Amino acid sequence: MFVSRGLRLVMLIGLFSLWSVPPALADDDGFEVNVPAGFSGPLLLKDGRLLAVDRIGISGLSSTDGGRTWQKSGRLADRDGQPIGGKKPQRSFAVSLIRLASGGIGAKFELPQEGFSRQATKLDAYYSTSIDEAQTWSKPVRITWPHSPTNSTW
Repeated sequence: MFVSRGLRLVMLIGLFSLWSVPPALADDDGFEVNVPAGFSGPLLLKDGRLLAVDRIGISGLSSTDGGRTWQKSGRLADRDGQPIGGKKPQRSFAVSLIRLASGGIGAKFELPQEGFSRQATKLDAYYSTSIDEAQTWSKPVRITWPHSPTNSTW
């Protein structure tokens, strides 16, 4: 999915339904939706909502109408209420959501290494999980070697 600020994204329900659109919307002819520039996802939650992530601050977005509209649900936070992307909202890179075989949700994201806030090649990759349908997340674990460049294609 390619999205840039202000761009209207047309989602074709037939193709989109293969991944996450509830069956009740599968017969829809399609619709247009505005999404944030840093939109990643969506992932279908067990209650039928869609979950997406805005890369700025690693903030949650949810939709109860199959993606027609999106509501901000705040920054993804661990069980202690601490944002998983750090206390200061910053741009994250290569955010991915996945439904795990256990039924939980995994989130992978990359943040600038300390001292390299503007270089996309100086990133550390982190992983966090949720076992309560994205209400709370585990404390992120760095999954790359310290001070080594990361890239989502490596």
